[in-house]
Amino acid sequence: MHSTLYLEQIKQYQAPSTEDVEKFIRVFINEHSWYTHFSDERDGTFFFYLLPPSTTMVNKAIISYVWSNSLSKSWDENYASEQERDEAMRDNLFSEHSISKEILEIGKIKLSRFIHGSFSNATNCFIESPEKKSFAELHQEIALDLLKHFKNLILQIFA
Repeated sequence: MHSTLYLEQIKQYQAPSTEDVEKFIRVFINEHSWYTHFSDERDGTFFFYLLPPSTTMVNKAIISYVWSNSLSKSWDENYASEQERDEAMRDNLFSEHSISKEILEIGKIKLSRFIHGSFSNATNCFIESPEKKSFAELHQEIALDLLKHFKNLILQIFA
């Protein structure tokens, strides 16, 4: 089940508010050039989790994340499959923060290049797909998925 140590530690802090989550999402979706790493499909695996604040002036847990392809090892040589990369990332996070695999699985989400905010400016561009969604629509869909995802993660930890 969940790591008791991690849950005891993180529950000493307040859960991030909806405003905190929305702010994090706005920063996250513009932080990197995700569009250079991902395809149009949701193939970028991320693990989101909560950590104690880095300063004693704050009493809220903070949102953090890792991208499973950002392992320090060369993932294409050492991990034959996406599943192996994900497992290695979960093992790293458990070793570093004592976060259980169950909680990391709750925080796992797949993202596409449309996570990046630059796509929200391309309102007249459509991708060739059955639903014919614009870049802006796909970007908004992912942002809303992330919001729901964070609410579920926070609920699971602080319930």
